[in-house]
Amino acid sequence: MSRHQEKARLAAQTALGAGYFEAVLEAPAIARDARTGQFALVGCRPADEPLVDPILLRPFSFLARDPAAGTVSIFYRVVGRGTDLLSRAHEGDRFELVGPLGRAWPEPEAREVLLVAGGVGMPPLLDLAIELGADHEVTVFYGGRSKDHIHLVDRFEAAGARLVVTTDDGSLGARGTNVEALRAHLEHGDHAPTVYACGPEGMLAATAALTREKDVRAFVSVEAPMACGIGVCRGCAVRTKDGYRMACVDGPVFDAREVYP
Repeated sequence: MSRHQEKARLAAQTALGAGYFEAVLEAPAIARDARTGQFALVGCRPADEPLVDPILLRPFSFLARDPAAGTVSIFYRVVGRGTDLLSRAHEGDRFELVGPLGRAWPEPEAREVLLVAGGVGMPPLLDLAIELGADHEVTVFYGGRSKDHIHLVDRFEAAGARLVVTTDDGSLGARGTNVEALRAHLEHGDHAPTVYACGPEGMLAATAALTREKDVRAFVSVEAPMACGIGVCRGCAVRTKDGYRMACVDGPVFDAREVYP
């Protein structure tokens, strides 16, 4: 796999509300070689500033990739010093980018594809929905705590996906969880889909349990603390049925039954 290090120019940044942002970065080599489900390590401080805290780059999944324009997009929520600094960046600032890293989503084994997205786990599923386009019947089960945690639904719709939104408080879509909505879908009609999920740990575990119960093939993209991104530091170990594996090189995409046997 080709891996590149680029000083990426911030082409645009949009505040989406409730501390969520979308950033578009010019990184031609990474945009050319990236695949859906992979990620990049991003320096959260402009590359021409002195190397001070935070030193470590942060991992972000690709929200979108545009090889023709030479750009990649990331989606994030301000949760700490790194993302706070990134949110204050200006157009034209340059940031260290290393990627593409990790394993991509595998090709679906069925025409029907179900995407289970939670919170900031949404990006690699929007990227997948865009890639699959009209070649598959895509339904997205997008869940969040409230309407403030649901973003970019218009892009799923523009990709031709059917969207099922759920919120814990019922402020947008149906009240409940996206896994409950997925169960309702699987229990009505004859379904043999491929399922892809990314989001909080509890959501991934529940999705894996449900798809195992229904004998449906599922893949999950896991989140783990990460420093090097190339399997050296071993900080992103994920326990699987075959022992510990590294999220950065063996994942972040795994067969659901590997991680939740």
